[in-house]
Amino acid sequence: MTQSARLNQLFAVWRDAAGDVRSLESVAAGAGPGGCVTPQDLRRALDGEALLTANQCRAVASYFKVPAHYLSDGDPRIQEQLDLLGQLVTAGVTSVRLRGAPSEATRKALLAALGGRGRRA
Repeated sequence: MTQSARLNQLFAVWRDAAGDVRSLESVAAGAGPGGCVTPQDLRRALDGEALLTANQCRAVASYFKVPAHYLSDGDPRIQEQLDLLGQLVTAGVTSVRLRGAPSEATRKALLAALGGRGRRA
């Protein structure tokens, strides 16, 4: 998965309080002081026209509350969690409350259930 695809997924999954996709301006402003990331940088990275620098990756990852290495190198565990969140968003789920300790089996079961639901629709 490319940096562009990972960044697009973060925007798709981490919505604002109203459920809307966050604006480039709000992410750039929240990604750190000093304008290390501009809305134009984000647009070019989202479109696959440029890569974010290591410093920009750290700032954007911090904003979305994922490890910085996710944007530069990817991470299968984080990707699985984002896939699950994406399925929940697509299914129209607005909140989830799970009990007990999170487990890989629970995430996989939820993802499979939602994935199966989406294919039948």
